[in-house]
Amino acid sequence: MGWRSMKVEFFSNPVDFLKVVKPVLVRAETRNSLVYGLAQTLAKDSTSYKDFELWVIRNEGGELLAAALMTPPYPLVIWSDPLNDQAIGELAARLIEAGVKVPAVNGPESEAESFARFWTLKTGQKLRDGMRMRAYELVEVIEPPQPAGEMRQAKGTDAEVILTLLTAMQKEAMANDASRLTLEKVGRAIESGVVYVWEVDHRAVTVAMKSRGTETSQSISGVYTLPEERGKGYASAIVAGLAQMILDDGKRMATLFTDLSNPTSNSIYQKVGFKTVCDYQQYDFVE
Repeated sequence: MGWRSMKVEFFSNPVDFLKVVKPVLVRAETRNSLVYGLAQTLAKDSTSYKDFELWVIRNEGGELLAAALMTPPYPLVIWSDPLNDQAIGELAARLIEAGVKVPAVNGPESEAESFARFWTLKTGQKLRDGMRMRAYELVEVIEPPQPAGEMRQAKGTDAEVILTLLTAMQKEAMANDASRLTLEKVGRAIESGVVYVWEVDHRAVTVAMKSRGTETSQSISGVYTLPEERGKGYASAIVAGLAQMILDDGKRMATLFTDLSNPTSNSIYQKVGFKTVCDYQQYDFVE
């Protein structure tokens, strides 16, 4: 297949973008959950992110070959399954031609590596390995031992302690993102009803959130326990509780991503029923 038989399309309307990609992405929902979940979020509320960029690459017959989504200043998220190097190379060329700034790329390992290779070749930028993540899915909860305390939905009065927890989490995992959290953003998340805490003696020691929902699944993110409170089962309990809540709400499965450099969290999630689906790789682009 030649380059000219492909068409790169830019979308300004997330609803139109979702109509094109959804029929393909749902075939492997957990593997594709980052692009699919973000597209669903934007389609429901295009103001969820300050800015966004949406592209698809199709052949002359209309078959979807690749898709990409970016919510600056966050990385470009790429999809192409089965991997189509030519389509990803064409996308990279078009983004450069349009003057689009891409700070990093994230996606399943094969797609991310392909885009990073084309991007650095065409721009002369250097490549720096970012986070490696593992995508998991759960269809049945394995109840962990019950620790002290209980899970509850966060309240407005929890905003400051939750901001402290999430800022500490991001400093540990991805320092460049820590400054983007604000009390106002945390307050909005609490108001939307997606933030939960594990409370012991009237003190929130662990936080977790529901995010990126689709018709059949919901993701869990932002799981963090204070360092001095770790090893007591709080993270296992809150993740199991949220996963069961997601299933009880009628979703077919719960999903989440973990940092592969953290063997403890990966072990915790597997013990409550999460199964490995695939690995994601982020590459950062530097001058």
